[in-house]
Amino acid sequence: MQLVLDMRLRDIAIIGLVAINEADSIDKAITVMEEADVRHLPVLRDGLPVGIVSDRDILSHVGGLQGKDRVATFGDHDVVGPISVTEIMASPLTTFRPDEKVEHAGRIMLDNSISAAPLVADGTLFGIVTESDFLNCYLETHPDSPDSNWRYSMISERMTAGVKWLSPDDSLETAISLMNQRHIRHVPIVALDRLAGIVSDRDIRQACYRRHVSNMREAELHVGFIHQIVLREIMTDRVDSMASTQTLAEAAHDMCLFKIGSLPIVDGGKLVGIITETDLLRGFIEAFEARHVG
Repeated sequence: MQLVLDMRLRDIAIIGLVAINEADSIDKAITVMEEADVRHLPVLRDGLPVGIVSDRDILSHVGGLQGKDRVATFGDHDVVGPISVTEIMASPLTTFRPDEKVEHAGRIMLDNSISAAPLVADGTLFGIVTESDFLNCYLETHPDSPDSNWRYSMISERMTAGVKWLSPDDSLETAISLMNQRHIRHVPIVALDRLAGIVSDRDIRQACYRRHVSNMREAELHVGFIHQIVLREIMTDRVDSMASTQTLAEAAHDMCLFKIGSLPIVDGGKLVGIITETDLLRGFIEAFEARHVG
């Protein structure tokens, strides 16, 4: 099967998705995400999307905690943090038509750092497209999977080499500073010259908010609390990795299978780089753009 030049978003998007209403609570959003095993929820008003809530939004604003776990133990015993999805949703919203060409929509998502966008047709929510949906196109199991040489390019051609890493004993503050400086979402953790784990922005958002709630419960906010957290407390220590000589299709397979956004690249036991979901999206879109030009 050759690369389908006229592939549309409806060919790769999730159809019949779950959503929530603007009057719903963050607690409901958390429950729906867990039950449906999704990371993005369109927020609807009269059946049309007016915003979108991601797991990152929920981790940033409530640490993934239900309201009952965010009740202050002093004062009026109020819930710490926002309650409604409208308080945390991303808006205004970028939407696409189901018949939008994948390379056009993908380019917009890349250039604007959009990880998910609802599809709207005839005044109705049709589905949602995410970065992960583009990754599925690398897989042989996808009905429109392009059987092209670019799909089997080596990871070394797309990865970020010379990646900066931190140690398990570095502070949360150090990780936040590094991510902000380099505009990255994942930091490999190395101990004794070996890959020991990885810290994501999701890990950091959750850790920061949960410590914040803990401090609020003590009726005292410790401004310097991020100094007190070391990365070994929040890192994922069971981390999948790949060699730089493996293919982009193999990287996409593992990211889809394990629902992860990045893979550290290890050669001969040494960390040599990292490849992310965004790197693979860029490779997919550029392959389409090159075919159109050709």
